[in-house]
Amino acid sequence: MKKIYFILTIALLFGFISGNKAKAECRPGWFARQIVIENYPGCPNPVVVEFCVWCSITSPMMEVEITRIYGDDDCVGFLLPSFIDYAVTVIKSNYFEFCPGAYIPCEVGVRELYIRRPMCMVENSQRQNDFRIWGDVWCVERNEVCVEPYGSVRSITLERYILGELSEECRNNTYRPDLQPGTCFRIINIKECINQ
Repeated sequence: MKKIYFILTIALLFGFISGNKAKAECRPGWFARQIVIENYPGCPNPVVVEFCVWCSITSPMMEVEITRIYGDDDCVGFLLPSFIDYAVTVIKSNYFEFCPGAYIPCEVGVRELYIRRPMCMVENSQRQNDFRIWGDVWCVERNEVCVEPYGSVRSITLERYILGELSEECRNNTYRPDLQPGTCFRIINIKECINQ
């Protein structure tokens, strides 16, 4: 009987470890989160946006990197910028759910929230409609967030800037259905990032 419990324990541990590998791969000190978008116009099935979060333990600051967007419908590639905008709105409105102790009433202060939108993505060659960041090029949005006395979140965007170098390959490609999986393409151009 002990042998069966041992085998079951090993199987559960292996299942837990392999199941967690499917989540976003984050830098050391960051952790994975996701948002599931359902009933999006033009996409009948759910779309998942994965992102990584870093929480400062020494200052009221947090950072978010959007790393992967996937679903089962062909609409996903065409709507990547919309899904990123939607995810950014959800993250800003619920910032305090992503970091322990992140809740800050506006009368006490603000939390700095940096959101990194990917400038370039690539479609997974092993799975259709599975898009991941490509390179380390971001449109960074710096915000101040806090919670108003009546419960809503106040979010003020202070600045936007490019972090990293946009490659020629990425700069010259935009998403289209006939683009070979594994080929990088631009989601946001520099002017769109800075002038949003």
